[in-house]
Amino acid sequence: MGRHNLISSRRVNQLDGLRGLAALGVVAFHFLYLLPSKFPEVGAALSPFILGRHGVQLFFVISGFVIMMSIQGATLRSFAASRVSRLYPTYWAALIVTFIVASLWLPGYNVTAPEAAINLTMFQKFFGVPDVDGTYWTLAVELAFYVQCAVLSALGLFSPKRLPITLAVWLAASVLIVALVNSLGLHDSAPVLANALDIAFDYIPFFVSGIAVLQIYRAENKRVMYGLLASAAVAMLLIHQFADVAQFGFIYAGLILLVLLWRPLGTASKPLRFFGEISYALYVIHEFIGYVIILKFMEAGVPRWPATFVAFVVVIGLAYLLTRFIDKPSRKPMRNLIAGNRSKRASAPVAAP
Repeated sequence: MGRHNLISSRRVNQLDGLRGLAALGVVAFHFLYLLPSKFPEVGAALSPFILGRHGVQLFFVISGFVIMMSIQGATLRSFAASRVSRLYPTYWAALIVTFIVASLWLPGYNVTAPEAAINLTMFQKFFGVPDVDGTYWTLAVELAFYVQCAVLSALGLFSPKRLPITLAVWLAASVLIVALVNSLGLHDSAPVLANALDIAFDYIPFFVSGIAVLQIYRAENKRVMYGLLASAAVAMLLIHQFADVAQFGFIYAGLILLVLLWRPLGTASKPLRFFGEISYALYVIHEFIGYVIILKFMEAGVPRWPATFVAFVVVIGLAYLLTRFIDKPSRKPMRNLIAGNRSKRASAPVAAP
């Protein structure tokens, strides 16, 4: 079996470890930096944990790697079935629990029941509807990426010969579209359109970087793909207007790890793989529920660190339960339902934030 087929047929354990690190970083950012920023009574925001927010961008890089690995050789229907079955059941369960808990106990929470119902589609960001949980904005970005991948794949632009050109044009088009949105003032004159274009194209360099890393990992067009990584770095800086150098450095540190997946970096360790396995559920369940736990415990006189520890334990437990009893049992039935019981493909590795 060739290296390409070997990679396509098995889970890359190191990706699970990296995904676990990214998820833990995001949770730490929310509990130790963002929560104090919103609720000063918790205490000072701990600035080192601001780096955890860049776990989101690392999720996008990993998603590019995984989605390209799963879409090649798949029909559009089987690809759609694998993504819907992977994302929606866990999301729906987390959304319902989060909406109930936050509505009852999170100060200042003002998402209405009709808005929560729109959130069930996962398209709320495209319509300017507030998210039930603060983390959900990234799901619209992921969906936009999936749609673009499906279109490009259907057009045959992901074939080995065409892929380098496709990625280069994709990067250039993203930079151009974002520049036009800004120069034409569409955020003021056509905010809905501008918002949709931002969601669709602002983060394409991260996804393209992940695709390039996969090709390097497969030892395909390595020189060209290293050049595309450099181009993606430039595109990131142009799109985000050279803001946040820390983000740039963090993502490319993550890329180095991804490129070197075959080396003993420890990212395939069982603890990190566990967190990688529950990372999607942890991502969609942790933020506002964690806030409620910390705030309520501190109101009861529990010090900040024990309260935060309890929040960590609870959201990790909830993520495990969602993965064990919602995510895994629902994947195959929903996938087969959408694919008309014709697709027997195993579900792709987790691609969500």
